[in-house]
Amino acid sequence: MHGLYVGACSLLVPGTGWLWAGKEIRAILYGIFLSLSLGILSSSAVARSGGTTVSDLQQAVFFLAIGVTAVLWLVGSVSGIRSFRNMQQQLGILPGGDRR
Repeated sequence: MHGLYVGACSLLVPGTGWLWAGKEIRAILYGIFLSLSLGILSSSAVARSGGTTVSDLQQAVFFLAIGVTAVLWLVGSVSGIRSFRNMQQQLGILPGGDRR
């Protein structure tokens, strides 16, 4: 198993470690939540001008969406890598490719 490759892919596309570890349902649910947060981020990133209540609300939603997306990205990357490494340990495969 290519641990470094999975780690790099999990950082670029979070949640892929779960796919390689055989946890498809978890990866699908994560993908839905990440897509929703990215959709909210892109829809609230429109040009905000003036000091109206609506533009203030759009700005608050924009910053909240940035925070949620960043947290989801980090959680998906780290959890995917850990899940893949746990699968390797359960199968008795060391990250260097040696078998026990």
